[in-house]
Amino acid sequence: MGFKEIALPLAAMGVPTTPVLLNSKRAFLPGWQQSATTNIEQIAAWDAAYPNHNGAAVARAEEGGVWFLEVDSPEVLKRIQAETGKDVPDTYRVRSRPGRGHFYWRQTPASIAMGNIAQGPNIKGGDWSARVHNEYVVAAGSIHPHSQLPYVALRQEPIVPAPDWLIEWCLAQKITQQPNQPKTLERDAHGLVPHGQIHGYLLTEAGRLRNLGLGEEAIRVGLHELAEKNCAPPIDWSKVDTMAKSICNFPAGAPPIIFNQTPDAVPAQEVEIPDFNQEPYPKFPHWVMDGTSLYEKFVKPVCAVNSRIDYFMWIPAMQILLNYIGPKVKIKTGFGPRHFKGSIYTVIVGRKGKTNKSSSVGDAMNYFNYCGVLSHASRDMKNAEGRVITWTAGSPEGLGLSMQKLNCKNAILFYDELSQLVSKASIDSSTLNSGLLTMYESGKFENSVKSTKETFSLDPDTYCTSVIACTTNKKFSELWSKLAGTDTGLDDRFMFLYQPDPLPEPRLQTFVNFTEGALFTKKLIDKAVNQGEFGFDNDTPHPGLLKLVAIENRYANRAEKWALALAVDLGLDAIDDDCIDRAVAIVEYEIAVKKYLKSYEATTREGQLQQEIRRVLEQNKGRMLKRALYRALNADRHGTSLWTQAYVGLIKAGIIREEGTGAKGDPIYVQLLVKRDEDDD
Repeated sequence: MGFKEIALPLAAMGVPTTPVLLNSKRAFLPGWQQSATTNIEQIAAWDAAYPNHNGAAVARAEEGGVWFLEVDSPEVLKRIQAETGKDVPDTYRVRSRPGRGHFYWRQTPASIAMGNIAQGPNIKGGDWSARVHNEYVVAAGSIHPHSQLPYVALRQEPIVPAPDWLIEWCLAQKITQQPNQPKTLERDAHGLVPHGQIHGYLLTEAGRLRNLGLGEEAIRVGLHELAEKNCAPPIDWSKVDTMAKSICNFPAGAPPIIFNQTPDAVPAQEVEIPDFNQEPYPKFPHWVMDGTSLYEKFVKPVCAVNSRIDYFMWIPAMQILLNYIGPKVKIKTGFGPRHFKGSIYTVIVGRKGKTNKSSSVGDAMNYFNYCGVLSHASRDMKNAEGRVITWTAGSPEGLGLSMQKLNCKNAILFYDELSQLVSKASIDSSTLNSGLLTMYESGKFENSVKSTKETFSLDPDTYCTSVIACTTNKKFSELWSKLAGTDTGLDDRFMFLYQPDPLPEPRLQTFVNFTEGALFTKKLIDKAVNQGEFGFDNDTPHPGLLKLVAIENRYANRAEKWALALAVDLGLDAIDDDCIDRAVAIVEYEIAVKKYLKSYEATTREGQLQQEIRRVLEQNKGRMLKRALYRALNADRHGTSLWTQAYVGLIKAGIIREEGTGAKGDPIYVQLLVKRDEDDD
């Protein structure tokens, strides 16, 4: 049964509804108390967005509203009959499990005045509750998460007002705390003081510390430690500090201060959960490749007979083209020509053994080798002769020396495995990260040391360096967080290519002779180099570029690079709007991939693991079984000490929490409470 089939009968009775997570009793939409509705159009929209979800009926303390008497034991009805001599009237009723269910009642002034009555030790029997305002019950037609059976409407009578005698009975069941009787301190499944009791607990501890003669700062430190060790997150630390200050209005060492008042309870379900809807799967805009020589003469023929991903071949090929023309052409402006910087840094991310990442890059390099514009570095090479040279460099110093020795102005760093680049950059004395930043901008690249044999110097705008690396989808986040470090600037200089869904069908490799196509592309490149300068057909700023500038300048700069590469490969004399349209689409894909992969930076192994935990939870809409989370992240591989430190640290910080007891039929779920982009500042 879909959400719409659950919600529409309730809407017809004037009962607001909201979606509930699959295999759960939890309403998940932010602000569900206010957004719950009887509006049919909204119900249909939610049904489309959350197919097959459970539904909830929401109580509103208002005229015409509905409240619920939840009964968790058949003994409740027996006690009502025995103590009042009356039977509960017929009204709309839903059974959750045998002997348990919900009575629906129309609001009256008496029920609104009664308010919510929570189930637990504060009422006789502890096996029922009154849900009067901004609380809910799971609706008929939903699937119970434990029994896997549907909630069933037992009575189809209209919803009627509850008689006053029933409300009087409910109020009489409250257990009144004696004035000097210490209040029993409840603990949750993790042994922590739950929300609703934290204020009273900390106030009592603050009074105890003040009685011992402690001052404000000592009390503040003590309360922080007590809260961190004993209270369920998240904690409002500003309120803890205020308590430490206000308690000092009492004289130090005075007779015991009694703090046994019951604070207003804040049910755990009222902690606002962010919306963790998964970013859409990124789809490469294949139309941008149409008509280019690299696609028509190279990528398309190879993909026609091989199990290849077309853009895994086309983007690296375009990178090589840009790298070659980078120092050789300029861009026309109203103030004269400016140097063109053709550097593009790319990480190709795909499933191991299924996406042919390295083979795709290798074919692109072979294509340009046939063009006569690319060679691989070797010990016997004497001079670059204007060609693009590929390296797997371990240090910027070694690369700079080799480039100067060969008079190389065009270099591509290729790492068959991203882990190679990460391991080299992770060495404490390595300057590879800073070198990559300098080379991306074609800045002054030098190494001034006493030994002339180890000195090199490349002037700004006289060279072009690009990076291509490959990795698997499982390793990417871990490796990238190590490479990017903390605010290194690499994140906005790299673009990521992500595997399509579905992947191409596996095929035996078939050789394709693309020599003729390589010669055709070489003519287009020579034409562009001989032309020397490229301008834009339209002097009016392109709206797509303006949109990218508003996000990040480097996105717009990267689009300009792609636009020039497209103009060259299409044989144009200038960059037209079609080239810019295609270039903007490529960069928009890049942005979509970054949102989907949620690449974030970290500085320690614990931080990296915590980012991974949060990423996996975000990709599962913020909530998943604890054992599924363990499996997804191979928890054992990290070691019990590191895993526990990272996982428990997130709980203490109020970033995640556990739900459920772990007992049979009540598995533990992990709920993410804070989005990474919400606390990134």
